Amino acid sequence: MAYVKISDLNFAQTLTGNEILPVVQNGTSYKVSVSAVGGTGDTENINGRCNDISTGSNYSSIVGGEYNDVYGNCSFIGGGTVNVLSADFGFIGGGTGNIGYSIGGFIGAGVGNDTCPNTCLDTIGGGNGNVVNSGFKLSFIGGGRGNFMETGNTSASADSNFNNQSNIIVGGSINSIGTKGNPLKDVPAMTKALCFNTIVGGYFNKISKFGAPLNPLPAEDLESKYSFVGGGLNNGINGNYTTIVGGSNNKVYSGVKGGFIGSGAYNTVRSVSGTTGGNYSSIVGGKQNQLSADFGFIGGGWGNTVSSACGTIGGGYGNSLSSASGFIGGGVNNTVTSGCIIDFNTGLPLPAPSIIVGGSQNEITNAPDSFIGSGARNEIAGTCSGNIILGGYRNQNIKGVQSVIIGGALNTLSGNNIDWSNARNLIGGGFENRIIGHGNQSSQNNAILAGSNNQIGPETEPGEKMLDSVIAGGKFNQIITCGVATTSFIGAGQGNSLTGTNFAGNSLFANVSGLNNAVVAGYDVDIYGCQSFIGSGFLNTICGDYSSIITGCSNNNNHNNSHIVGSDITTVSGNMLHANTLYLSAAALPTSDPGVSGVVWRDGTDLKISL
Repeated sequence: MAYVKISDLNFAQTLTGNEILPVVQNGTSYKVSVSAVGGTGDTENINGRCNDISTGSNYSSIVGGEYNDVYGNCSFIGGGTVNVLSADFGFIGGGTGNIGYSIGGFIGAGVGNDTCPNTCLDTIGGGNGNVVNSGFKLSFIGGGRGNFMETGNTSASADSNFNNQSNIIVGGSINSIGTKGNPLKDVPAMTKALCFNTIVGGYFNKISKFGAPLNPLPAEDLESKYSFVGGGLNNGINGNYTTIVGGSNNKVYSGVKGGFIGSGAYNTVRSVSGTTGGNYSSIVGGKQNQLSADFGFIGGGWGNTVSSACGTIGGGYGNSLSSASGFIGGGVNNTVTSGCIIDFNTGLPLPAPSIIVGGSQNEITNAPDSFIGSGARNEIAGTCSGNIILGGYRNQNIKGVQSVIIGGALNTLSGNNIDWSNARNLIGGGFENRIIGHGNQSSQNNAILAGSNNQIGPETEPGEKMLDSVIAGGKFNQIITCGVATTSFIGAGQGNSLTGTNFAGNSLFANVSGLNNAVVAGYDVDIYGCQSFIGSGFLNTICGDYSSIITGCSNNNNHNNSHIVGSDITTVSGNMLHANTLYLSAAALPTSDPGVSGVVWRDGTDLKISL
């Protein structure tokens, strides 16, 4: 054989056998077997050093790099160092210390990335320390550091049911889809689906199949699929069709479907029984907000809670809603815990949502279809419905029906457990005004418009009724029934008291009992009859029916149909006008007998009465 330069020799495409060949690399001579150089089949080791394609690895290639190993058919390593490919149809582009066990899998580059045994068609683009563990199929990690997918069972297979398939982690750091790193602990193998989930980025975010710390469930009952985490820090999902866009330490717990958290910190959506609660509910942002009801919504704020279906809290701090379809707009420490109304046709409960718009420490308790606008420490309570407090401070509407407090402070509408004991009453404003009902239909259609310490209704008189009465203003005024009182009225003044159906205009310390009496003005005046009248004055008293004191001071009318004009007069008879003095216009008197019994007429200087 003639001497030929090595550079003039043809390349051998396939080498087999155990013959020893000399090899010179970087100025050093080696010996190597033919099979070690070429492998078997259409295998190619083009460049690099200390790369190895194992015996039986057909149609595989190592293009360059060093200390790379292939143990599979139709697989490819482009370069890099210490990369190992142990699967058929696998690909490692480059990098260092990458290990590929995924059949048909792909590792682009990076450091220490790993597709584990029993995986199939998985991809790691690059990054550092990313892992697709056993049991996953068609999954993707784009890059980042320390991201992983894990089922909790190193012997799990990428089964034909696609239970753990098509999951994506785009990047970030220590993000996970699977069981490892769950808030509880690692658990045994799972049988339910963990598929079609996505984490875009962030740090220590998780999508897994776990029970929440407050309601752990058996692993076989849980699944997570079609869920999404955009980014953020330590966010976690344990449900289906669920999204966390970002934020920090937000969680959607087990059994939840269609949950959503936009951002914020320490927000949670959870179920109450593993199958109900939290489904299709949303928290847009804020901190430490919690949803445990289906179709609920929290816009933002801090420490708000919704625990009834279709409830909404817009924002604020420490608000709590457990009224189906109820609403709290915002504010601080407002609470709605409404009951329901009964359908009279079916006898079944119906949703009856209540609303608090804002304010501080306002509360609606077991009062369906009720409303508080704003203010502080206002309260609506009881089993009846349709009550309103628009605002003010520490106003109370207790066991009312369709009753309203507009504003003011420490005003009270109250009834008892008897139906309609406080119905359709109104307090406009003022301070410490009260409308009280004790019996069935005992207090209805009454109003206190303003003033302070005014009261309609007795303290304790069950069965008595107050209807259609009004106190317009003033101070310490009272309308208290005696039997039945309707259409009584106090306009203003102070210390006026009506018992029965009576009227007081603008007086001080008027005390009126009986029926259909009226005091227009005056001070310390009293009526103890019926159909009687005091116009004004001081220390005037009527104890008869159909009587009057027009004005004056210290008068006492003790007879029926008796009337006083003047002061210091005490009646002596009924059917009589009493006066201190009497002035008659001589020019206006008749000068002849008019022929009408009882008419006074003048005959010269003499007064006469017609008979």
